[in-house]
Amino acid sequence: MSGAQVALFIAFVVVATLAQGLTGFAFVLVLLGLAGLFQLAPVTDLANVATTLAVLGAAAMLRTSLRHVDRTAYREAVAGSAPGFSPVCCCYSG
Repeated sequence: MSGAQVALFIAFVVVATLAQGLTGFAFVLVLLGLAGLFQLAPVTDLANVATTLAVLGAAAMLRTSLRHVDRTAYREAVAGSAPGFSPVCCCYSG
């Protein structure tokens, strides 16, 4: 990616972050839509970057507001998603 493409991608991350802050969701949708529209990178690479940024953002939010989390609901959600997440991470080849 050239410098202009990186700057454009960062601008799209800012727009997606604003959409996330206003709506509570849609970070990855907005980021993939804008970056894909301008063909900044292959969609598979964009999806990986967008997902990683979304997970890091959620982790940062969880860390700053951990005392407000319903721990019972959190445990149930993690327990329900863990069986599907583990085989994907272990078996993904590529």
